Amino acid sequence: MSAGLEGLLLDLAGHAQSAGVGLPRAYEAAVAKRGMAVVTDFLRDRFGGASPLSWHKRLPAVAWEAIWTFNIDDTIEHAYRGAARPVQQFGVHLWQDPPCHFGGLTGEVPIIHLHGYVGEVNQRSEPQLVFALQEYLSAVRQADRPTQQTRFRGEYSTMPAIIVGAVLRDEVDFAEVIRGVNTASRHGYPSLVVLPEFSDLERDEYERWGLLPVPATAQDFFQYLLDAVEASGADHDNGLYTSRYTQ
Repeated sequence: MSAGLEGLLLDLAGHAQSAGVGLPRAYEAAVAKRGMAVVTDFLRDRFGGASPLSWHKRLPAVAWEAIWTFNIDDTIEHAYRGAARPVQQFGVHLWQDPPCHFGGLTGEVPIIHLHGYVGEVNQRSEPQLVFALQEYLSAVRQADRPTQQTRFRGEYSTMPAIIVGAVLRDEVDFAEVIRGVNTASRHGYPSLVVLPEFSDLERDEYERWGLLPVPATAQDFFQYLLDAVEASGADHDNGLYTSRYTQ
């Protein structure tokens, strides 16, 4: 998404596309030239009302404790809204929102947008976007406030996580948290990072950060996960950690 959005924002700012600009600079240029309101409306028009892919539609069939996302669209929300028999209902949360009770046993999974949200499902007047460097730094400076972002920062090191499609190393606001190592595997709940392929360097990095690299597409991975859950006969209401994968 980044490369394509970079070009669209440069067009919005009236600049020619050129190599090496990067999404943060393109976003800053668009805001400087057109204003925040225009850029926000542009992003809402582009990323609101998103159509879920097949793997998104598999998410509502599994009980989750929480879904954290760096994306600003409403793809996951529409996957839950369109599901015939979702295991849980869903709630939309942004990074500056106060912490909520996690799902699983409560029957509602919080979908938490760590870099803002422009979706049409439960649309927010303030999207809380984090694209520009100053916005990343602003998010870090708010790390002492009780928000969804600080909850992620405080719990990531011990929570079992399945990370799909995010390369992580470019997330400035969470760089020190991610590099601080995820230790969930020490307690029997390994954390995974799922990407189609890994270089030797990337594999070493993720393993050093406490993540098990899984070379697979999101579609193949979640189909495998669903098959495994069904084969285990697990009941999502039968214990404390049932909303986290345990098989």
